[in-house]
Amino acid sequence: MNHVHFLTNIPKWYSIQNVEVLLKSYSSRKMFEGHPGFRKRYPDGGGFWSGYEHYESTGLTNLEESSPYLRDQQRHHNVTVVDDR
Repeated sequence: MNHVHFLTNIPKWYSIQNVEVLLKSYSSRKMFEGHPGFRKRYPDGGGFWSGYEHYESTGLTNLEESSPYLRDQQRHHNVTVVDDR
């Protein structure tokens, strides 16, 4: 997998950039804590996430259109999703 999609409800007092930093830092920390050997893929201290980001705002009207698209990513990209919780 080379990218992820998030659908989230962000309170007005947070900027999208702040939420991105929170999501990326928390998820990478959890990834490295849960899979210690995974750090070996980043021997130079590089980050888990790339610097690229894309934001798209949805309202309640097009939320119904966006949700199926996000849920169907496994078929859309023809990939196997590994859930190793």
